[in-house]
Amino acid sequence: MCADQMPEFDTKDRERVYKFIRNRGPISPAQLRGAEVLPMGPGRSWQILAILKRDGYVTEVEGMLRDDYQPGESERLRVEDVDVRVREARLDDLSGLAGVVRQVIEGETYIVGETIRDQLADADTLLHGDSASTPMYFVALVDGEVIGWVHLEGRAVEKLDGVVYLTMGLLDEYRGLGIGSRLMQRACAWANHYGYRKVSSNVPATNGSAIDFLRTNGWEQEATRPNHYEIDGDTVDEVLLSYRP
Repeated sequence: MCADQMPEFDTKDRERVYKFIRNRGPISPAQLRGAEVLPMGPGRSWQILAILKRDGYVTEVEGMLRDDYQPGESERLRVEDVDVRVREARLDDLSGLAGVVRQVIEGETYIVGETIRDQLADADTLLHGDSASTPMYFVALVDGEVIGWVHLEGRAVEKLDGVVYLTMGLLDEYRGLGIGSRLMQRACAWANHYGYRKVSSNVPATNGSAIDFLRTNGWEQEATRPNHYEIDGDTVDEVLLSYRP
């Protein structure tokens, strides 16, 4: 998931054409036409190229096709007849983002999410001095409304310069569709792009769904802190998981 900056596509045809341009570019449109990348012939490749250019994965500069994917760019996907856009959060997403964070926190044991909620009270949170700074937020949107987020933040400690900490959440009705995995891929691509050696997440042991999600997406459990939290009068372990780009 975090190993490279390769975007995911909802059709194999788009993936094949994009990979061809990425691996061999810059190439001319004529070269793409003559390459027979897809079994349906050059006409189909031409249709896919138009979609890739529209969605910002490929650009044409001085007659040459080039890979134009960047970890922070907007990405479109369609799942279960729902059109979803994944991109870096903007200032006008602030109220929607805060609302989704609040809903997710209310429905689960989400200790770190409470800190994020407080952080979002400051609009400057979403105004980055440069694209490598943290905290960094990516959002998933449906019909322009925020339905999920992923948050990345470093620590102001020199020995932890190479580690970035991830938290994320998704509204219940959009879970199980692959949107969360796509959000995570975008966050990991960003971390990889800016040279972080490890992406880390700390989760209460009672949040089994979050732990299962991370493990399913290739994360490894590093350690457990016994009785780290006190929740509803009970002590709860903290589970530390990580992914190395």
